[in-house]
Amino acid sequence: MTGALILLLPIIAYASAILFLQCGWFTFNYEHKKIPYSLGVLVVFCLLGFLLAFQRETTVLTTMSVIYIIGVWFIGLIDDIFGAKKTKGLKGHFLHFIRHGKISTGLLKVGGTVGLAFAYLLTLQPQSLEEWVRTGIILILTPHIMNLFDTRPLRVWKISFVYSLFFVSVFAAMPFTFYLYLLTYFFVHYVLEGHKVAMLGDNGATALGAILAVLTASYAPIQYQWYVILLFCTLTLLAEKVSFSRWIEQSPILRRIDSWGVYSSK
Repeated sequence: MTGALILLLPIIAYASAILFLQCGWFTFNYEHKKIPYSLGVLVVFCLLGFLLAFQRETTVLTTMSVIYIIGVWFIGLIDDIFGAKKTKGLKGHFLHFIRHGKISTGLLKVGGTVGLAFAYLLTLQPQSLEEWVRTGIILILTPHIMNLFDTRPLRVWKISFVYSLFFVSVFAAMPFTFYLYLLTYFFVHYVLEGHKVAMLGDNGATALGAILAVLTASYAPIQYQWYVILLFCTLTLLAEKVSFSRWIEQSPILRRIDSWGVYSSK
C-alpha cells in the first residue's frame, strides 16, 4: 500500500495543478507568472495517506487534530479563491471590517482558525489555564506564520523541513517506508515549487503550519513551546511593520539561502 501511495504523490500533485488552472484557481507570483496554488492538495493527500498506511504504528494524529488540519486547509482555500488580494495583514483585515462593516475572507480565516483551535482544545481538555493558553497560541499562530513566509518559492518548504527534523524522535518507531513516504513528499513539493509549476498558497502554507502546530503542541517540551510562542508572537508583530521579503533581500546570507533550489530561467 505504501508503495502505491508513493507513486501517487507526483500524479496527485500534477493533476491538482492542472485542475486548479482549469478552474481559474491561480495567482500571479512575484515574477508575474500564472501559478496554481494547488500544493495544499498534496499536503492533505499526504496526511490522509499517512493515516491510511501508518496510523497503526503511531498515535501522532488524533481524529480532532486531523479535523483541525483539514479545516485550516479548507478555510485557507476559501481565502485563496475568493479573497481580496489588496487587503494585507491582520491589521488590514480588522480595519477593513471596521471601516466597511464587511468580513473579509482573511478575517474569516482568522476566526475559523481560532474556532478550530478551540474545538481541538475542548477535545484535548488541558489540565491548566497555562496549558490552554500555550496550546491555543501555538495552534493559532503557527499556520499564520507559515502563511506570512509564503511569498517566495520554497520558503515554507525550507522552514517545514528544518522544523520537522526536531520531531524525528517522535517517528523513531515508524517503519522505513514512512521515511521514504515523507521524503518523497518533500521531493515532489521541492521540484514543483522550485520550478514554479505550482505553489502552496494560503491553503497549503496554513495546512503545513497546522501539522507543525499539532506536532509542537503534542510532543515538544514545554520550554521549547514557549520559545516557539515568543518567536511567533514577535514575527507576527514585525509582519505588521516590515516586509519579510525585503528583510531577506537585504541580507546576503538569507538571500542566498532563499535562492537555494529555486529554478531561474535567466
